This record gives sequence, C-alpha cells and structure tokens, in this order.
Amino acid sequence: ALMFMERAGNVPVSAQLSQHPLMKAAIQEYLLTESGGSTKAVRKAPQLPVAFIMAFERMIMNTAAPMSLRMFAWFRLVRVWSCLRFDDHRGLLPPSVRVVSGCLKGTPVRTKTSGPGRRREELYIHVDAAAYLVDPGWLETGWRLWVGIGAKRD
Repeated sequence: ALMFMERAGNVPVSAQLSQHPLMKAAIQEYLLTESGGSTKAVRKAPQLPVAFIMAFERMIMNTAAPMSLRMFAWFRLVRVWSCLRFDDHRGLLPPSVRVVSGCLKGTPVRTKTSGPGRRREELYIHVDAAAYLVDPGWLETGWRLWVGIGAKRD
C-alpha cells in the first residue's frame, strides 16, 4: 500500500520509504514469521517421457494388441495433448466429444476450475490432427475404438 501511494503521489524513487533496504528486510522477515518459517514444497505433475508418448501411438495402431490397452493408450494421449489434469476426464461426457476435420473437440461439463457457479462455466479441449510424434492416425483410430463401445455412459 505504501509503495502504491508513493508511486501515485509521484514521490521520487530516491525518497520512497518502500524502496529502503531496511523496509524491504522488515517486510521479508514479517512474511517469513507469518508463514511459520516453513516452506511448502511445490507439487508438480509427473512428467511423461517422450518415449512413452511414441509407444502409446504405436500401441493404438497395433491391431494385434488388446483393445483395452489400445483404448487406454488413446486416453492417455488425449490427456497429454489436451493438457487435462489427473481427474478432468471425469467431466468429459462421451456425447460432448467429437472429431471434426481430424481434430478432437470436447467440452468437459465439470472440472476443478469450471462448472456451475464458477468463474468459467465451460472449458473446451482440442487435440489437433497434427498432434503426433510417430503416427498421425492415432487420434482417429483410437476415437473409432471408443465410439465402437457406445457413448451412453458417464
């Protein structure tokens, strides 16, 4: 607040109290004591090696592989290429997903950051037809597998 007021009042930088080293040190010390002196570890999403992405594409295209593995590989790749969080797929209802011009489009009805009463009620996913490393046909091939089992499910 002090910094804002000094800048709004056109106080020269050399005369601003908010820029004084003692003031900055006092604020940093206050912030550290208020947090209890402990820091919180940042949790990052586990990284998926590129070799896995390539293997998933090959698995989808391998007609000799079990259909369940091919479908799971497709699901994982859709999550990667559409940047879905761990449980965002739960709100992605099959009737809201479609392939248009080789691209997968969908509207999750509920996610961690969207839904009724939230700032963003709807989010959209998009996986482009050019999203591949080894085989450009993985997206449509996997989609046909999922369509083949029906869309009347949550």
